[in-house]
Amino acid sequence: MRAWQRSSRDRRQVNKNQFDEAPQVRLTGWFWAAAVAGLLSLVATTLGVRLVPGWPEMGSRYDAPTGPPKEQDPADMEDVDLWRAIDQGRDPTDPTDY
Repeated sequence: MRAWQRSSRDRRQVNKNQFDEAPQVRLTGWFWAAAVAGLLSLVATTLGVRLVPGWPEMGSRYDAPTGPPKEQDPADMEDVDLWRAIDQGRDPTDPTDY
C-alpha cells in the first residue's frame, strides 16, 4: 500500500470515529449564576428607569455661577473673605474692583 493511500484511509477512520458519539452537553453552576445575574441586572435597570423621575436632583448650590459677582462692602466682609479676595488678586478695599 502506498503512503498516500494509507493517509487517506487513516483520515477516513479519524473522521468516522470523531462523530460516532454525540458530544455531552450539560448545564453547570456558572450557567445558573449568569442567569441569576442577568435577571438581577434586568430588574435593577427596570426599577431605575421607572423610578428616576422621583429621584432628588442637585440643588442650585452646585450650579455654575451666572452674572457678575455680588458686590460686598469691605466693612461687611469677614477675614476669610478678605484673604480670598487677596488670593484672587483683587484689592478688598477698592470698591471698583468688585
